[in-house]
Amino acid sequence: MLSFKNPGRVRLVYDVERADLVFCEKAVPLGQYDSHSGVLHPDEANTFFIPDALLERPLHGGDTTTLNLSVRYWSQAANRHLLKVTIKVTVLSVDAGTINAKWTFASGPSYA
Repeated sequence: MLSFKNPGRVRLVYDVERADLVFCEKAVPLGQYDSHSGVLHPDEANTFFIPDALLERPLHGGDTTTLNLSVRYWSQAANRHLLKVTIKVTVLSVDAGTINAKWTFASGPSYA
């Protein structure tokens, strides 16, 4: 799950064009998005749910996952912008089903 927030002063429309997941250097197929687009009013946040992914094995400390995300957004349809970001998640430990992880920007965010 990711949260998108509009810190600006105008209403924005967004569309998640791509969300690719890589687990331990292997692409993981994702299911269908429940919703890939929405509207953000000023100072409002929306949650984007990444579809469930079936991993080949349980998570272990040291595992890495990356999420490559491309989001198109605009306040006027004729003036669209693109947000690109790669988020890296490293599993620090797994204890009794609780996952302790840290995330960093592997690249981006970049805006075009």
